[in-house]
Amino acid sequence: MTNPPPLILHVIPTLASGGAERQLLTYLSNAQMRERFRHLIVLTDVSHYDIHDPLLHYADIAENLGIEIICLGRPGKFHLPGCIAALRRIIRERKVDLVHTQLFWSNVAGRIAARLCGIPAITSFQNTDYEPARIRSFGMDRSKARAMRWIDAVTSRFCLTHSVAVSESVSSHIQHYLGLKPETITVIFNTFSVEQVTPTSEDPRSKVFDIVGLAPGDRLVLAVGRVLDQKAHVDLVHAIADISRSRDDVHLVIVGSQVEQTYVAKVRETIEEREIGARVHLLEPRHDIPDFLAAADVFGFPSKYEGLPLALTEAMAAGVPCVVSDIGPNLELVQHEVNGLVIPVGDVQALTRAIVQILDDQHLAERLGGQAKIYVYENFHPDRKAESMVCLYEDVLSRKRK
Repeated sequence: MTNPPPLILHVIPTLASGGAERQLLTYLSNAQMRERFRHLIVLTDVSHYDIHDPLLHYADIAENLGIEIICLGRPGKFHLPGCIAALRRIIRERKVDLVHTQLFWSNVAGRIAARLCGIPAITSFQNTDYEPARIRSFGMDRSKARAMRWIDAVTSRFCLTHSVAVSESVSSHIQHYLGLKPETITVIFNTFSVEQVTPTSEDPRSKVFDIVGLAPGDRLVLAVGRVLDQKAHVDLVHAIADISRSRDDVHLVIVGSQVEQTYVAKVRETIEEREIGARVHLLEPRHDIPDFLAAADVFGFPSKYEGLPLALTEAMAAGVPCVVSDIGPNLELVQHEVNGLVIPVGDVQALTRAIVQILDDQHLAERLGGQAKIYVYENFHPDRKAESMVCLYEDVLSRKRK
């Protein structure tokens, strides 16, 4: 009797509308990935399965792929012992061959459970978590940041078989801050989903303009991503306010989860203070993002820090001219005036000028958008990531058998 393919247990907090969640489902959608391995997803933070729950935004994709989802309902540090115990049970009962974890407390629980069960564990590092800018944006005190870094470093060094960094910047970061050795890290770039950049409507611009309530001649600046300080949406609001002084046709649409209420309130307060409520539109996560990308004139991405930004990769794949901040991960995607425009992080005046430059120069917009699409299709195609992940899984499992 032929043995079944190895079973990979994917441990992640939720399947909400974030980059890590979308990335997981993107490479699991690859046919080779599903032929070579069986997959099981465990959500540590979700208590029960409800397809209408925002924390299960991408669950329908897993369903369509035939991948089982288990909800543990044990989020964060206070539920860590119970989460580890539950994962150990699943590993033993399901005869899991390898554990792959994503995001902090799921990383910690999954790593320890795998170590206690004597099976290999991989973590995907999505962000430059310990950069001062990130710590400041979370309002985290230094002692808490040091404690989290220590937990991350200890469980990484003593429990992990291998690590995946989503960019060269993230690889350098975890070497520096967690003390991981270069030979234990593989850089596998985040990628885009072809479906996520393929419009669902024959006339996406008309569809999106009707949804938002824009006039046919209006111009659309789009930002996609969770409404967090990290994404610097306030800078975009200020830029649109400055642009609105001289023209009344430019609108900003922000599509993303609004769970971080403190920062959402700050964005709304800025909109009110600048008196541009009619020019800025905040939308919750949607499944028709490809239509919004197709309708956009500019994609604004002035982030303060990133790992390798999936939303930016998808915008480039859709051929939208992009304005990005000059942080390291963005520069792994965008070359100034070649396939996008780069501005200093936090510089609202530069952001404003770059947006206007693209809006006023159709030739430039078409050239930047076209080059962006060519670049990401050649270097970040989803099949590349899936093939790299297959090779890594097979390599780790082969070492286990030895």
